[in-house]
Amino acid sequence: MKKIRLDPFTIVLIVIVLLVVFSLFGKYFNSVKARVSELEDQVRNDLRLLKLSEERKEELAKKAAKSYRIVVTLLFSTFLSLVSLTVFSGYSYLDALELNVGTVGVILTMITVIFYNTWNPDVLLKALREKIKALVYQKNNFDPSTIELLKSKISINQLELEELRMEYLAESKVGVA
Repeated sequence: MKKIRLDPFTIVLIVIVLLVVFSLFGKYFNSVKARVSELEDQVRNDLRLLKLSEERKEELAKKAAKSYRIVVTLLFSTFLSLVSLTVFSGYSYLDALELNVGTVGVILTMITVIFYNTWNPDVLLKALREKIKALVYQKNNFDPSTIELLKSKISINQLELEELRMEYLAESKVGVA
């Protein structure tokens, strides 16, 4: 068997080509590593923002529930004042209570029928609760849809991160082989 002898120019040329190829692979791997670390930082920041947003949402929900209880208490106090006025007008307690409960019941039922197309007055209370919650969110410059946006952004970034890691592993195995 005859040995292959390469002249010095060919050897230098092969070494230069190998150095260029390894340099390109190194730059590619460095760019992938930089992108992976950038995505990891972004995911960490988004998770922190998500946690803060969820805590703020809980805090504002408690504030909205407190406001709802205040409004309901005020409405009940108004109803009791109306009953008291009716009693002072000369009606008995039972007649005053019956008159005002009937009037308020008919008014609430008609409001739910006209605006919500149902006979259930609880719909009106649920709508009042949601309206108060929306007003509290608006007053505190909070948008609850940002939580869903952050969750979708985190999942997209995590998928991209996994793809980059798998690509990096596949390329490093090819480069080694």
